[in-house]
Formats: sequence, C-alpha cells, structure tokens
Amino acid sequence: MKQVTVFSQMLILLLACMLTMMTRSTHAAELLWVIPTYPASEPEKKSLIVETQFDYHLYTPHKGHNQVHLVQRKYASLDSADDSFVSRMSAISSVNYSWWLDTWQPSSKQLALQYYQQKGLDQPYWEKVWREKFVGRKIRLKQKVIYNDYIVMVYNVSNPNGKESYLDLPVVLKKESNDWLVSLDLRQSPLLRFSPWLEGIDSEKVIYE
Repeated sequence: MKQVTVFSQMLILLLACMLTMMTRSTHAAELLWVIPTYPASEPEKKSLIVETQFDYHLYTPHKGHNQVHLVQRKYASLDSADDSFVSRMSAISSVNYSWWLDTWQPSSKQLALQYYQQKGLDQPYWEKVWREKFVGRKIRLKQKVIYNDYIVMVYNVSNPNGKESYLDLPVVLKKESNDWLVSLDLRQSPLLRFSPWLEGIDSEKVIYE
C-alpha cells in the first residue's frame, strides 16, 4: 500500500512538471508571436485602408430628386416599396402615430419600441418632433438603393423655407408576406453607416497602433 502511495505521488509530481513545461512553452510561443525576433523600432501609428464592396443598384431621379406626394390613410398602400415609403412619410407628416406603427416590420417595431422606451422616446415625443420637423415641409426622394432583399429609400426633409436641408436620411424596406415594411435588419451594416452612394466613400480608414 505504501509503494502504491509513493508511486501515485511520483506520478502526480511528474504530471505537474509536464504541465508547467507545457505552460511555459505555450507562453513562450505567444511571446514569439507578438514580440519581433528581429531588431525593431518603436511602434508608430499608421493608417490602414479596408475596402468593403457591396453589390447594389442605385437609382437617382434625373433632376436629382422627386418630391413626395403625401396621401390620406384611406388611399395608402404597402404593395410596393415606393407606396410604403409614401405611406410612412404621410403618417409622419399627418402626425398619425398608429399609422406610423403600422408601417413597421413586426420584429423591427419591437426592437425600436424597446429602445425608444429605454430612452424615453414616447408617442408625445415623436408627435412633437414630427410637428416641428415634418409638418408643412417638402419631402424629396433622392435615391433608391436595391440591396439583396432590401430597398433603401434616401430622402431629404426641407428647411422651413422649402430649401433642401443638409441631412439625407435612409429608410430600409423589406417585403414581408405581401407588404413592404420598414426594417432594422441593416442597422449594423456598414452599408448604411458609410452610405457610399451619398458620400462617394468606397473604403474605410482605420487607425491602429
């Protein structure tokens, strides 16, 4: 019994030594990976150009924009992306919150309402924004972008004097069942963040150490 105990202790000691050697070997390999094995200067900050290519179709009106003609709800439709966009703009411009909600894709509407609730962006907030920024303004459709299963409508809401404002806004639409509805599926896509059709950007500049 004593011999077995001694043997077990020796085996445990051997395994511990092997584990220590493996750990040191792995650590050394990691150091070799991050530390140059050749003479090197101090790190410098450089610019790395990362190009991301997206396959999409861009449609721009011949005169640069099309003015959006608003409709009453009884004449509204979600049968096409264009109809759905007009419906959404009409809902906002008429300060009709329930109509505006009906233009959302159900899953995206849930995400949006959860976020708005966290930020305190309730119905009175949106109605106030719409009255101040949309009612009586001209809405111009500037581009239509077809990307995979999505259509992005890029529009501009005029200043109070009727002239085009400095900010263009996108609305992403996706067909669900038979309706085109507003979708947040592309909310994390670089396509919207960089908007290459707006800024002429086809690459991203990343600063790294």
